[in-house]
Amino acid sequence: MNKINAIDELAEELISFLSNYEIQDIFISNDGNRNQLRPRNERTCRFCNKSYPAVKFKTIAHLIPKSFGNNSLKSDFECDTCNGKFSLFETDFASILGIHKTLSPNNEERRTFMSNTVVAKEITLTSGKTVTWIINKNLDQRAFKLDEKKGELEIEYVKPAYTPINVYKLFLKIGISCLRPEEIASYQPLLHLLQTNNDKVLSPFAVNVSAYQLSFKVQSPRVIVFKRTNPECLNLLHHVQIYFQEFIFLIPMPLNAGDRNLYENTNLNLNLCPPVFLDDPIAPINYHRGFIDLSSLDKISEKDLMSIISDPLNFNNLSSFDGNEGIKNNINLDGVQIEGIIQIKEGETLDKQDMLELQNLFRNIRGGNMPS
Repeated sequence: MNKINAIDELAEELISFLSNYEIQDIFISNDGNRNQLRPRNERTCRFCNKSYPAVKFKTIAHLIPKSFGNNSLKSDFECDTCNGKFSLFETDFASILGIHKTLSPNNEERRTFMSNTVVAKEITLTSGKTVTWIINKNLDQRAFKLDEKKGELEIEYVKPAYTPINVYKLFLKIGISCLRPEEIASYQPLLHLLQTNNDKVLSPFAVNVSAYQLSFKVQSPRVIVFKRTNPECLNLLHHVQIYFQEFIFLIPMPLNAGDRNLYENTNLNLNLCPPVFLDDPIAPINYHRGFIDLSSLDKISEKDLMSIISDPLNFNNLSSFDGNEGIKNNINLDGVQIEGIIQIKEGETLDKQDMLELQNLFRNIRGGNMPS
């Protein structure tokens, strides 16, 4: 194992965790390496334990979902039926991420996000320029708040409804996919619950997931699998870290047969591993962390607050566009209500035709209710 890095103030926490655990495997998508797959007629599904030809393996399955941006890490142990079942949970995951999923640099699919409050989309204009925009859906809504001095734009919106336990099951599915074949037999109790949709039994474990939100995005989706090395450690055998964009989700893998006695011990200590970086992290690193409750079996809808940080100096020399008067320079935003933002590639500019095209698009989204 090469040198690993940590956030400075979390270094001791990482050392403490690694005194009881080792990094068993690291999976990095789109790094140029492709895993070898068995022929379809020799495959057995590790989720339902059925083999070909009782089940089919025509669908291309992935260790990390393709919707995360993974195009290289594929699996030969997930049948079409199980693949279809777990794929449904990806919609719930997209909803919990909200706009963050739309703005993912790893998402090669056409990116769109829509809620009752904001709409976000990546499009290619007639001129060939690719832009990403976020606008409020109705002009009487106030979704954007700008602090020019800090260079911070906050977007408050309501996420689409999602079922938290489905997100948890997707995380468990990724974890199981990344375990070594010889480890799977001891997770039969967990696999049984996933197959029988016994969400009520899974629910108590779904409060033990934690998440970090970093101040930067990881280059590509990845998974790190940790395995307990200290038999005296009152913690679960495996922990899995899932890296996606600026988020890191930490999942203790429950219901391993060898961990059964731990659930009877009131001193169970679920210490979680802080972020691990394979390269020197860009300093300084800002982050938020905390446990996320994915135990609910019911659909929920919640507000989210997304912040976009820019150099405050960028707000000192602004321009505006009016369909009749064209471009105006040296605009002061004091008292101006922000209705949306448009992001373009560094070094590109939008001309009058580009802006007219965007205005027409926004007018259609808002049902014609849009200023000129």
